[in-house]
Amino acid sequence: MKTRSMVCVCVALLFAMTIGYAQTPATVVLPSVQAANANLGAVIKIDGRIFTGIIGSQLQGAYPHTSLVIPDAKLRFTYMPSKDITVVSRLKFSAASGANAATPSSMGFDYLYADLNNWAGLIPGHTLRIGRMKIDFGEETWTDNQVESNLVSNSVAVPNGYDEGLNFRGPIRKGDHPINYSLSLLNGTKDLSPAAGAPASVVKIGASPIKHLYLSGSYLNTGQLGVNNTDFGVAGITAIPSGATSWQRHAWEADARWNFGPSGQQANIPTAPTAAVPFVLAAAFGQLADDSTGAAKRDGNYWYAEGLYNITKKIYASARYSELNLLSGVTAKIADSPVAVSKYQRTSLSLGYRISALTAIKAEYSINKTDGGATTPKLNQFVLGVATKF
Repeated sequence: MKTRSMVCVCVALLFAMTIGYAQTPATVVLPSVQAANANLGAVIKIDGRIFTGIIGSQLQGAYPHTSLVIPDAKLRFTYMPSKDITVVSRLKFSAASGANAATPSSMGFDYLYADLNNWAGLIPGHTLRIGRMKIDFGEETWTDNQVESNLVSNSVAVPNGYDEGLNFRGPIRKGDHPINYSLSLLNGTKDLSPAAGAPASVVKIGASPIKHLYLSGSYLNTGQLGVNNTDFGVAGITAIPSGATSWQRHAWEADARWNFGPSGQQANIPTAPTAAVPFVLAAAFGQLADDSTGAAKRDGNYWYAEGLYNITKKIYASARYSELNLLSGVTAKIADSPVAVSKYQRTSLSLGYRISALTAIKAEYSINKTDGGATTPKLNQFVLGVATKF
């Protein structure tokens, strides 16, 4: 079985390297699709990403006997019936092989939304988004995958989620030092039924006060959820506190990012290193408060700091330290901990090699430590894989 897995890994790596060497920044062209109504001005675009590799962990980790997996594979369709309307849908795939693969093969969709660009010409530069979308909270949520992130793993907290609703976004100020806003009104619960009270709301303000520096602040209020789980997870925690009869989540986060571009959301792939600024830095601090009826309040704080340095145009090194602390003796299954704990710390060290503008080989070792639980699971993990976009 191990020999068979290694053969599969070699084939996957050779295939990805072939893709990378066949593409250069000057020749990469996204696939072209002819829309059925192209003669009336409609346009369809397709893009995607995939990460495949070997993952192995210690005894209580997700991959204790090492597995060949495809933890991230996405295919996105963008349909533009006119210049004022954009419809976007993204499918997700995951597959695993080996006797100890943590997740089975699966397929579904992340989001499906329509953008009313420029509000049909009424408010140039501003957009109204309607449908199921990624919750716009913090900055890591936009690169929380093995392909676009500076590292393979995420921070411990990795606040993220998808929900149905409305999003209003656009510039407050343009120019060399832009300020942007994002306001979302969302369903709030895991189900399609809305929250018991007011809809969930998310407010985010981002600004670039000086060149290379991007700052942002986010605030989320889920509204009263009743006994429903929330779509917005922090360290994977989305469930109502044990014993509670109703609850509500508040969260806020402040982010600072250096050399991530004027929007703060520039992914590592596809991004060529900047000669003038050979490194990128990021840091964030946030808090969550789960107010509940019939159970103890679940409060916590989290933070991370990460950096990437381009050793050469092809080779880069990156690292991140992150942690999450639950307060007042409360415990939960934080991140990938198999037991309830009150504190989780992660140190991730990574090396990357850019085969092309869209393909890179990534290697990472993460040191995971927990405290406050009945036991201290062994969760350290290594990853070697190929990330590519198309």
